[in-house]
Amino acid sequence: RVMQAAVKRLETRVRAMEGQGVRGDRRSAELAGLAQALTEEQRSLLIRLDRLEEQLHMGGGGLHHQQWQDESLAVGEDCLRRVQRLEKEQRATALNLRLVISVTEEAQQNQT
Repeated sequence: RVMQAAVKRLETRVRAMEGQGVRGDRRSAELAGLAQALTEEQRSLLIRLDRLEEQLHMGGGGLHHQQWQDESLAVGEDCLRRVQRLEKEQRATALNLRLVISVTEEAQQNQT
């Protein structure tokens, strides 16, 4: 009876650990997807900024030069703020991902 109770407790712990591993894997995949989305948005903003700078060097595409510079500066500052925000979010996501991976690995090691 003692042996059966011990086996049941062990089985319960194993099921709990397996559940944590599945949740960790799910969260890890979610964070990886978020990191990928942030990277793509950052890449898109950088391409847009490069195009704006290119247009500035080509004379502003019909706008008066001063007006173009003002608009370009405003857009550039907005892009810079967005890129900085994305970089901050990407760092936080990477940190969370490392934490989830660490917890998942630890849970897997505890299962063995």
